[in-house]
Amino acid sequence: MNWDAIAAVAEITSALAVLATLLFLARQIQQSNRIGQGEAERVWLASWQEIVASTTADLETTQLYKQGLHSFSSLDDDQKAMFHTILVGMMDRGDALHRLHQQGLASTQLLDSIVDGICIGVIKTPGGAEWWAQVGPLFPGYAFFEERRLSSGVPLTDALTFLRVNGK
Repeated sequence: MNWDAIAAVAEITSALAVLATLLFLARQIQQSNRIGQGEAERVWLASWQEIVASTTADLETTQLYKQGLHSFSSLDDDQKAMFHTILVGMMDRGDALHRLHQQGLASTQLLDSIVDGICIGVIKTPGGAEWWAQVGPLFPGYAFFEERRLSSGVPLTDALTFLRVNGK
């Protein structure tokens, strides 16, 4: 073997090593992204569970929430403030989930089930719609929620008999 042949074999071997390294790094990045998505969703779900727990912490809060879904205007000022706090928490977390989804850190399935199924369901109820008309334009993610609200089907709150508010 002459030196040219040895150099050619070394170049090919070097190129294959670089290719193997790049493939390994690509696989590591994919795995890291999946781990990051899982962690982001886990942290987000823990945050969502806090909102759900606060809404159902006691019978009075749950009744206030249901009454607010029926008619925001029927609440007194203190009840409106509490209802507002609950819905702001939900919508803020829905907006955060939307941003995580845009970054590839939350699945489309989770986004659709929470945003369309719950957030949009809430603002499609009579009381939620009253609240949203007053407060919605102040939300950073207003355009996203409005687009989803206008294109979504039956709200989850109408499907669940214990939250039914539209007289169905």
